[in-house]
Amino acid sequence: LMDRFNAGDLDLALVKRQPADRRLGTRVWREPLVWAGRDHGAAGPGEGPLALAVSPRPCVYRKRATDALDEAGRPWRIAYTCGSLAGVLAAVRAGLGVTVLPKEMVPPDLAMLEGADSGLPDLAETEIALLVATGIGPAAERLRDAIVRALEHR
Repeated sequence: LMDRFNAGDLDLALVKRQPADRRLGTRVWREPLVWAGRDHGAAGPGEGPLALAVSPRPCVYRKRATDALDEAGRPWRIAYTCGSLAGVLAAVRAGLGVTVLPKEMVPPDLAMLEGADSGLPDLAETEIALLVATGIGPAAERLRDAIVRALEHR
């Protein structure tokens, strides 16, 4: 997506970004992130490093997870990688690992692993930013304005 936007193929793009990266578009959405597992004991102090089910690099959620675990001094390993959210969720449901999701996207059959009882570090929010190419036409301007209006109220 970024390659296509930078090549001039797109007028607008919604992308995930690190909150500190203010140069990458205009923030239109904040996402609180949480750990998700098959059940509330999924991240317990088992043998060895914490197993993660994540998307391939580059992925903001994957980076957020590994950075938080590194900062907390908790060993981890990538147990499953898939470019599809459905694939990652299937791995979590099968007990292959835990993952990071926006709080609003945790399916009801998975457990949110939060707080000190989870044994997992808190996760910083991520953001969705709107990238706007220079010199866009009136239709793209109206779409940009509609996106900003729709998302600023959430």
